[in-house]
Amino acid sequence: MNTLAREVLQSRDVPHEDLVGFGIGLFQQEEYELSNKFFGRALEVRPKGLGVYAYCAMTSFHLGHYEKARKYAQIADEGGGEIGAYSPAFFISTIADCYMKLGQSHAFLRKYELAFNEINKAIEIGGSNSQFFCAMAGTYLLKGDKVEANKFYKKAMALDPSNKWIQEQISKLSE
Repeated sequence: MNTLAREVLQSRDVPHEDLVGFGIGLFQQEEYELSNKFFGRALEVRPKGLGVYAYCAMTSFHLGHYEKARKYAQIADEGGGEIGAYSPAFFISTIADCYMKLGQSHAFLRKYELAFNEINKAIEIGGSNSQFFCAMAGTYLLKGDKVEANKFYKKAMALDPSNKWIQEQISKLSE
């Protein structure tokens, strides 16, 4: 980290808006680690800066800190801290959904290991989600492994106990 950035981050006299401005500039230069530090410092100065939570979500996402990104996105969304037309949570869930669909495509092409990798990435990015677990179960079914498929349908059922379709899939595997 260069000397100026370190001084700005350590100073108690830098206004919140300037910290956010530095963070945005660094984000645009793809300096995500440093950008994240500026947004974190901005939150220390003004913890109710909802837009900054959205920026923290985006930089955390770029750094591969998906759980942190989801946490910041939730705080931003609950308070209306959207960036442009999209909320950070929407962005994260859309990316995760794309990985799931890519995994499903690999499964239909019988490229099971690629499918498992992509669906696991969806779970890593999006967190526990019944759709992701159903996609994993479907991949195991296509591969011919009913035992593993049943395990993932049960994980999905634990998250969405009233889902009739998942109940039917578990019943079919129990026959």
